[in-house]
Amino acid sequence: MHIVEVAPSEFAGWSDSLMTFGSVKVAPRVARPAAALQRYGELMKVRAEGSERFSFELYAYSPMCCSHTVVGLPEAHGDRIEGAWPSGPNQSGHQGYWTKMPGDSCITGQNLTQ
Repeated sequence: MHIVEVAPSEFAGWSDSLMTFGSVKVAPRVARPAAALQRYGELMKVRAEGSERFSFELYAYSPMCCSHTVVGLPEAHGDRIEGAWPSGPNQSGHQGYWTKMPGDSCITGQNLTQ
Protein backbone atom coordinates (compact mmCIF):
# COMPACT_ATOMS: atom_id res chain seq x y z
CA MET A 1 0.00 0.00 0.00
CA HIS A 2 1.18 3.49 -0.81
CA ILE A 3 -0.38 6.32 1.18
CA VAL A 4 0.14 10.05 0.68
CA GLU A 5 -1.29 13.07 2.45
CA VAL A 6 -2.69 15.33 -0.29
CA ALA A 7 -3.98 18.05 2.07
CA PRO A 8 -4.20 18.34 5.86
CA SER A 9 -6.14 15.26 7.03
CA GLU A 10 -6.90 14.19 3.42
CA PHE A 11 -5.22 11.11 2.01
CA ALA A 12 -4.94 9.19 -1.23
CA GLY A 13 -3.52 5.76 -1.84
CA TRP A 14 -2.86 2.89 -4.17
CA SER A 15 -1.82 -0.70 -3.74
CA ASP A 16 0.42 -3.15 -5.52
CA SER A 17 -0.09 -6.89 -5.42
CA LEU A 18 2.44 -9.53 -6.37
CA MET A 19 1.74 -13.23 -5.91
CA THR A 20 4.86 -15.16 -4.97
CA PHE A 21 4.70 -18.88 -5.72
CA GLY A 22 6.13 -19.92 -2.36
CA SER A 23 3.08 -18.42 -0.63
CA VAL A 24 0.45 -19.94 -2.94
CA LYS A 25 -1.32 -23.01 -1.58
CA VAL A 26 -2.95 -25.37 -4.03
CA ALA A 27 -4.90 -28.57 -3.48
CA PRO A 28 -3.25 -31.91 -4.21
CA ARG A 29 -3.26 -32.79 -7.91
CA VAL A 30 -4.00 -29.19 -8.88
CA ALA A 31 -1.43 -27.51 -11.11
CA ARG A 32 0.21 -24.35 -9.87
CA PRO A 33 -0.60 -21.22 -11.89
CA ALA A 34 1.63 -20.76 -14.92
CA ALA A 35 2.14 -17.04 -14.22
CA ALA A 36 2.18 -14.86 -11.14
CA LEU A 37 -0.66 -12.42 -10.60
CA GLN A 38 0.67 -8.87 -10.61
CA ARG A 39 -1.33 -5.67 -10.10
CA TYR A 40 0.27 -2.28 -9.68
CA GLY A 41 -1.24 1.13 -8.99
CA GLU A 42 -4.71 -0.07 -7.92
CA LEU A 43 -6.36 3.06 -6.49
CA MET A 44 -7.84 2.82 -2.99
CA LYS A 45 -9.76 5.08 -0.64
CA VAL A 46 -7.96 6.19 2.53
CA ARG A 47 -9.82 7.82 5.41
CA ALA A 48 -8.71 9.00 8.84
CA GLU A 49 -10.80 7.25 11.51
CA GLY A 50 -10.16 9.55 14.46
CA SER A 51 -6.71 10.82 15.32
CA GLU A 52 -4.71 7.59 14.86
CA ARG A 53 -6.63 4.90 12.97
CA PHE A 54 -7.15 4.74 9.22
CA SER A 55 -9.45 2.78 6.94
CA PHE A 56 -8.12 1.54 3.62
CA GLU A 57 -10.61 0.44 1.00
CA LEU A 58 -8.74 -1.75 -1.44
CA TYR A 59 -10.16 -2.13 -4.98
CA ALA A 60 -12.50 0.81 -4.28
CA TYR A 61 -12.47 1.92 -7.91
CA SER A 62 -12.18 -1.47 -9.57
CA PRO A 63 -14.77 -2.30 -12.22
CA MET A 64 -14.77 -5.87 -10.90
CA CYS A 65 -16.61 -6.91 -7.75
CA CYS A 66 -15.84 -6.10 -4.61
CA SER A 67 -13.86 -3.72 -2.53
CA HIS A 68 -12.24 -4.83 0.74
CA THR A 69 -11.86 -2.52 3.71
CA VAL A 70 -9.30 -2.80 6.48
CA VAL A 71 -9.08 -0.54 9.52
CA GLY A 72 -5.53 -0.12 10.75
CA LEU A 73 -3.31 1.60 13.26
CA PRO A 74 0.20 2.65 12.17
CA GLU A 75 2.84 1.79 14.77
CA ALA A 76 4.79 4.67 16.33
CA HIS A 77 7.99 4.03 14.30
CA GLY A 78 6.00 4.04 11.04
CA ASP A 79 7.28 0.70 9.71
CA ARG A 80 4.15 -1.37 10.23
CA ILE A 81 0.36 -1.08 10.15
CA GLU A 82 -1.72 -3.53 12.16
CA GLY A 83 -5.29 -3.89 11.10
CA ALA A 84 -8.52 -5.80 11.11
CA TRP A 85 -10.48 -6.87 8.09
CA PRO A 86 -14.04 -6.51 9.38
CA SER A 87 -16.63 -9.08 8.33
CA GLY A 88 -18.76 -7.99 5.42
CA PRO A 89 -20.71 -9.33 2.47
CA ASN A 90 -17.53 -9.87 0.46
CA GLN A 91 -14.93 -10.68 3.14
CA SER A 92 -14.47 -12.64 6.32
CA GLY A 93 -13.12 -10.90 9.39
CA HIS A 94 -9.49 -11.47 10.32
CA GLN A 95 -6.36 -9.67 11.54
CA GLY A 96 -3.52 -8.63 9.26
CA TYR A 97 -0.45 -6.45 9.14
CA TRP A 98 1.66 -4.71 6.55
CA THR A 99 5.36 -4.00 6.94
CA LYS A 100 7.18 -1.16 5.20
CA MET A 101 9.58 -2.52 2.60
CA PRO A 102 12.66 -0.91 1.05
CA GLY A 103 12.05 1.08 -2.11
CA ASP A 104 13.64 -1.52 -4.37
CA SER A 105 11.55 -4.52 -3.26
CA CYS A 106 8.10 -5.57 -2.15
CA ILE A 107 8.97 -9.18 -1.36
CA THR A 108 10.03 -10.73 1.92
CA GLY A 109 10.34 -14.30 3.12
CA GLN A 110 7.39 -13.84 5.50
CA ASN A 111 3.66 -13.93 4.83
CA LEU A 112 2.75 -10.38 5.88
CA THR A 113 -0.94 -10.02 5.16
CA GLN A 114 -2.63 -13.10 6.54
